[in-house]
Amino acid sequence: MAASVPSTCCFGIRLLPLGRAQIGWPPTRMCWRPLLFVVYKRITSLCYTFTMKNRFTYIGASYLLLINDNKILLQRRFETGFMDGFYGLPSGHLDGNETVREGCVREIKEEIGIDIKVEDLDIVHVMQRKATNDERIDFFMTTKGYSGEIINREPNKCDDLSWFDLDNLPDNVIDYVKLAIENYRDNVIYSDFGY
Repeated sequence: MAASVPSTCCFGIRLLPLGRAQIGWPPTRMCWRPLLFVVYKRITSLCYTFTMKNRFTYIGASYLLLINDNKILLQRRFETGFMDGFYGLPSGHLDGNETVREGCVREIKEEIGIDIKVEDLDIVHVMQRKATNDERIDFFMTTKGYSGEIINREPNKCDDLSWFDLDNLPDNVIDYVKLAIENYRDNVIYSDFGY
């Protein structure tokens, strides 16, 4: 015995022999469920597309707290347009498609010329920070070791690279960097700043 074929599809179109179709309304009761499912999927797809295009994003950055004999390496910013004349840490933004540790290794090589292994980096502090025009997540790290000689490889952005006592930082340290260093000393893992 041949299986029976429904004479109406889920959109209320009556099927006729030889591929001809005729609209039938109202659609059969059983076809409402698939129709509602199709409409639901289309609406959720549009909502997902809209929210993905307008989703809030953070800017990520990695910072190195290079510490030796209770001294920390700081670099003074120069002609960058942000906090020039103030000391910060060797750092940089993540480029995407890299981990926080990989970004730190790359930035440190670019800025102060030393090589660090990804596995030698330890994240010691994370800061959620509200800046003037955006919001950021900053990852502060220490390293178990490095190779190479520390040099200022970006003299167009940094006019001083010096070691300072962890307990006696200069007055002109960038405020959130100073907070991160203090939190590192106090074993505080997370902080927020600027909210």
